[in-house]
Amino acid sequence: MRATFLTEGTSQTGYGHLSRIKSLYQAAESLGMDCFILANYDANASIYMNGLNTKNFDWKDQPTESIAYINNSNLVFFDSYQVGIEVLREIVSNSVNSIKFAYIDDFNRLDYPNGIIINYSIGSNLEMYENQSGRKSYLLGPKYALLARDYWQLLSKKSSEIREKVETVLITFGGADNANLTKVALETLVKNFPSIVFEVIIGPGNTSFEFFPLNNERIRFNRALSISDMKTLIERSDLCLTACGHTTYEIAATGRPMIAILTADNQKLNAQGWKAEGIPVLNGLDSNFSDNLAEIFKSTLPIEVRKSLSKIVSDSVDPSGAINVVRTIVASN
Repeated sequence: MRATFLTEGTSQTGYGHLSRIKSLYQAAESLGMDCFILANYDANASIYMNGLNTKNFDWKDQPTESIAYINNSNLVFFDSYQVGIEVLREIVSNSVNSIKFAYIDDFNRLDYPNGIIINYSIGSNLEMYENQSGRKSYLLGPKYALLARDYWQLLSKKSSEIREKVETVLITFGGADNANLTKVALETLVKNFPSIVFEVIIGPGNTSFEFFPLNNERIRFNRALSISDMKTLIERSDLCLTACGHTTYEIAATGRPMIAILTADNQKLNAQGWKAEGIPVLNGLDSNFSDNLAEIFKSTLPIEVRKSLSKIVSDSVDPSGAINVVRTIVASN
């Protein structure tokens, strides 16, 4: 069998699409499939694409030419915020009938062509898709979280060990951090919590961040991390501060307590879902973000609070969700 993936990843679009497509690629490959990625991506995307069978091609602007790349496939996955419905319809309607099409969706963005909609957001439900037309099936919720192979081994883990005191905090605001929230969060937390060390991830598309003095021993900057390195940083942190996107599921898979920050409209469903589960969620674009962050951060420091947050996230996510997706689609009629 062959699985083909169509996606994008640039400093303008962010790199989350590449991360979750990579997880599906690895899952399909682990199940014995041939895999191929057709994507429009920039030089910063290399940390996601290394070692994979890919072609850098803007398939959204050349749908007719794209069909030749997928017609020998059994499964085709789309993950894009940029593609329009007409392009999707052209590709699907002119491809061979035996292909199963799947669409990774975060907020019911389009009335997709016939196929399978994947939305692993913790806030997803069938009601949000009641206006979809045609023949659709749905894979919804964190049972289908698209996490990389590095996280699959965590399937049988119990709630993570939680230290008495918070010594190390991870800060990550995604690949681009267009609102420069990394700087705002650091200014707030370094000033108010002088005994904590901050591991700060600077994403590949982050061009606005102004570095703090490099001789500050309490701030450690991390760039160009592999998935394995990212997982290691998460696991050794006592608390994680993260944008409310894909990384929340990586953190949840490790069982680390977290504070989630809404940084874009396409994260609203995640934010609502995590908040409903009991995870602290803040609006990073709120004018009072700095004050709110200091207050919420302080409230999560007690060990019993962090133990509770750890259990919530551990119980919420299946680390092998990408394998669940591929197996379910292969078995579907």
